Amino acid sequence: MHKADPFTAIISLVDEIRARQELDGSIKDPSPADHARINALIAELDRQAGAIDGLSPALLTATLEDLGRWAQNGLQQRPLFDKTLASFKTPLPGEALFLLAPMRATNGPDPEGFRLELVTGYRSETPYLADAGQYTEHYVAPFQCIKLGAASKGFLQGNCIVLFPESVAAASKVDKQAFALFFFSKFFHIYNDQTVVEADRLFGRDSPFLFGQLSSRQMSESDMYDARCLWGYYHDYAHHTGPRPLDKNLYIKLNWFTGLLEETKCDLITVRLVQQHRPDFWQEIAEFILLERMFRYPKGSQRHMTFDAGTGILLFEILMNAQALIEDEQGRLTFDTERLGEQISSVIADIEALETLDDEAYLAGAREYVQQHLGAPQNPQARFNFPASHYARRVLGESPH
Repeated sequence: MHKADPFTAIISLVDEIRARQELDGSIKDPSPADHARINALIAELDRQAGAIDGLSPALLTATLEDLGRWAQNGLQQRPLFDKTLASFKTPLPGEALFLLAPMRATNGPDPEGFRLELVTGYRSETPYLADAGQYTEHYVAPFQCIKLGAASKGFLQGNCIVLFPESVAAASKVDKQAFALFFFSKFFHIYNDQTVVEADRLFGRDSPFLFGQLSSRQMSESDMYDARCLWGYYHDYAHHTGPRPLDKNLYIKLNWFTGLLEETKCDLITVRLVQQHRPDFWQEIAEFILLERMFRYPKGSQRHMTFDAGTGILLFEILMNAQALIEDEQGRLTFDTERLGEQISSVIADIEALETLDDEAYLAGAREYVQQHLGAPQNPQARFNFPASHYARRVLGESPH
């Protein structure tokens, strides 16, 4: 006899509940059926607890209390899971993960909001990290690489690969990021089903890309997981370099313009690092960064102009303007690798020079730098002139208007 999956009924109930929720997690005009689902979820979670790895007695108690309090206060109220968040412990390498709470699945299926979600899996750090430290002054990354297991729709579907404490709906404000979970096991399908398809459309399947062919096209799922973990590690290290390391300057780098420069700088520092030292998966990581950033992250950018989307558009524009990325006679994109190398060094130097300025000059300089490449906005609600960008014309096929 096969052991029954303890998550089947739980996930089914969670997905039914999340389908009834508003963006803030509340349920408008809750019915007896809504209360019945919450009660059924409480009972099922309690019944299956012993068979669930990663669900400690303390976390179980907190989760049941938060669910019960939401039902008692009224499902038309926002669910707040402070006790669950306080009881959640970051899994150690090899340990299981379990978290059930109203959580925002960034880049998950629309509409995005604080819906009830279940996330399971286990922590799996790549063994290649041991060698990677020699290129980063043995920097220890404050994030966890996770292989996602059973999960509800918000995290199972769509492109959400991150979960932070501030992703969880709670009354108390998060002042310290106690965990940063990255579901890098999702990357294999995201990259192959979306990014590579887009790269082939714009560059052509036979394009030399950066290294004579697309090295990452042939990667196994296991290798891609390891390479994605390494990319995350090198990128995070890059955030903690330069005149204004992120951990000491978060207050100012949350500004949209400085945020774009921060992400652009870290992308390019990571490309430079892997090209200079040629560590494990160096070619694939360089491809991931440039293709993901420019051709997947900005999708849907006019609706959600996030740091990630804006950074991809800015990087595309910089490389096009410098002719490090050009169109050939057939109208296909191609990299000029020599100019690309020059541009990487130049952009890093420009951004780090802005970081040496005082706060006011840094903020003004960041805005000026972005708008120098992307144009001043014609629409007062916009941050730059998106319709006139190379990106809108070349990638989205939109004519300026």
